[in-house]
Amino acid sequence: SGLVIGNVQSGKTANYTALIARAADSGYNLIIVLSGGNFNDLRVQTQKRLFKDLIDPVNNFPQSKKWHKSTGVAPKNKGDVGDEIWNPYWDFENENCLLVSKKNSDTLPSITSWLTNDILPAAKLSGTQINILLIDDEADHASLNLELNKKGSPNDASRINKEIRTLINSVERKAYVG
Repeated sequence: SGLVIGNVQSGKTANYTALIARAADSGYNLIIVLSGGNFNDLRVQTQKRLFKDLIDPVNNFPQSKKWHKSTGVAPKNKGDVGDEIWNPYWDFENENCLLVSKKNSDTLPSITSWLTNDILPAAKLSGTQINILLIDDEADHASLNLELNKKGSPNDASRINKEIRTLINSVERKAYVG
């Protein structure tokens, strides 16, 4: 787990773009970036930048391990798991996967469902380990477990916090950066 703090336009996205590249080199093959909360324009902006600065250059380099783009940037869609340009067909044996999604109580369970119902069973059959790097852009928006202070039990969690923990705990090797 880690936390990055910075002012607006201070290089946080560039920093986690480099972190994504390093994580992929270290065997993290599923990169999930939660960006934009409920606002698709922020999610699209982040995804376009990651495509331009990392994914497309790597995919254009012949000797590199390619990246699967599971979510898209078409303005007409929401960029969520299951929408009209969602691409669930990740070749996890030969590709890394970038999934950029909004962080809300509808999208997070969809990501977890895709991972646990489609990817993990097939990966287990092939002997491939799925390793998650989850980058929580704007971690101060909805990710904090504010229910703990209200109810007093460590098992209590806000819905977003619980969904994030369920998602990352679905695999053995994971890293979270807020």
